[in-house]
Amino acid sequence: MTVHAKRRWRVMIRIHQEACERNARLLDKPFIARVEEGLTPCMSVAVVKGDELVYQLAHGRPTFSPGEGRQIGPETAFNVGSITKVVTSALAVKLMESGVWSVGDPVRRYVTEYPFEDVTLGHLLSHSAGHNKLPGASPARGEMKAYLQGVYASLEREAAPGERALYDTNNQDIVMDMIERVTGEPIAGWARSVLFEPLAMNRTSYDSADYAEGEYVLPCSQDNGMEEMRLDKRAPSGGTGLYSTALDLVKFASLFLTKGRYGGEDVFSEAAIDFMLRESTAGKFAKTPVMFLKTEADRYGCFGDLNSPLAAGHPAFSGCMLMIDPAYDVAAAVVTNSQKLHGHWRNYKLLMNLIMGAVT
Repeated sequence: MTVHAKRRWRVMIRIHQEACERNARLLDKPFIARVEEGLTPCMSVAVVKGDELVYQLAHGRPTFSPGEGRQIGPETAFNVGSITKVVTSALAVKLMESGVWSVGDPVRRYVTEYPFEDVTLGHLLSHSAGHNKLPGASPARGEMKAYLQGVYASLEREAAPGERALYDTNNQDIVMDMIERVTGEPIAGWARSVLFEPLAMNRTSYDSADYAEGEYVLPCSQDNGMEEMRLDKRAPSGGTGLYSTALDLVKFASLFLTKGRYGGEDVFSEAAIDFMLRESTAGKFAKTPVMFLKTEADRYGCFGDLNSPLAAGHPAFSGCMLMIDPAYDVAAAVVTNSQKLHGHWRNYKLLMNLIMGAVT
């Protein structure tokens, strides 16, 4: 069964046709050149200004194989890697709106197996829990709970909570575990009901089993440009397991430009949106509760020179970038399956410069 067959269709994002045509003249050629030059086998891009779509492109094939006959389209879903963390963290904020928890709550209040009493939800969201980074893993379907039990048994203290940031996918996998325990639902179903359906994100899911064969592509290995089949049919993950399209991602990103409203409905409160755009680590790590912040220093190096210091967003190992710039009322998603592109974050900077130069 395909993703869209499981969901009810709702209001679609508004399309500014004149702006789309103008921006296509400015952006199609340089974006397609990235594909033709071999930086990525395929690319899908969507840009919004406020609540209107002002650019969209889908181009290329899923692999670099000369015999590859498939073409991607705007509805082709990609594994969006660490952009998953943004969505999982936003779901945690959704539970703050419901009065379920606070960023200052200890993780052990919700996950008794977690070994440290002084680590809070906020520490996990900002990757500043102070525990060691464990080797990355992609548990098979049905094995995530056992995997997390192993994580809880293996964590060791390296720093005091809040002392330093150590980026680790396991942080958002633990947040996912917390979400599933308090909601009593798998994250794939709960996210669909509270976020994906209200936003008409009809091609987005934490579970690749929601897609039929050929409806999604996997990240390509950096050396030979073929899809990494080891990543297929993995367990839903709060850190890297989301599948989505550029268009669906900018529907989500548009919330940060419209004070939480989509299609005339409140998906998040204005206060929650402000909270998710605000630096949350007293300036230490340039991070909001859900995303990286550019700031004047641009410590992450994935934002465009033309982005304002208020820009927020997140890249992904699979060659994807989500960017929100409230100062210019612009949000963009560049979605690829190229670990080669991700290998040099300057690539994101150049792509963001292209977008900002065209749409502003």
